[in-house]
This record gives sequence, C-alpha cells and structure tokens, in this order.
Amino acid sequence: MGGAHRETLRRHALDAYTELADNTTSGHAIELLRAAATIDPMHEATHHRLITLLLEAGDRRAAHRLHDTYQDRLARNGLQAGAAFSLLTDRLSKPT
Repeated sequence: MGGAHRETLRRHALDAYTELADNTTSGHAIELLRAAATIDPMHEATHHRLITLLLEAGDRRAAHRLHDTYQDRLARNGLQAGAAFSLLTDRLSKPT
C-alpha cells in the first residue's frame, strides 16, 4: 500500500471519528476525539474540540494535560498553534 493511499485512509478515518463525534453525546464524543487525536496527533481542530469538551465536562486536569502535550508536540516540530487554539490557551489559564 502506497503512502498516498495510507494518507487517504488516515484522513477518511479522522473524518469518520469527527463526524461520529458530531452526532453523539459529549462523553462518547470525547472518546471518539481521543481516537481521532491518535490518528493525527498534529490535527489542531481535533485537539481544540477535545479540550473544549473536556472543559465542558468539568475535567480541567485532562484538558490541561492534553493542551500541554499538544503544545509540546508543536514546539518539538518548530510549529505554533493557530489563533483559535491560543484563545483556548487563555481560557485554560483563567481560574474556575
């Protein structure tokens, strides 16, 4: 199986997890988005949404942990988060 085909399959899997997460309960969406994040650990929108759901579910510790892990991954690759993710960073830094 060629690299392009693998990438296409990976994108389809990521899209499927995201679509399923759009149409389920918050708790199940968190599980689906965690799976999506393992498929593409650099996908910012997935991490943003997952962190947002964790915050809404009251799991601030998990949200912080995921945020920090993602920021570290970006830094190791010489990348920075986009503006929307930076706003989420601000939200995480505010006390509850």
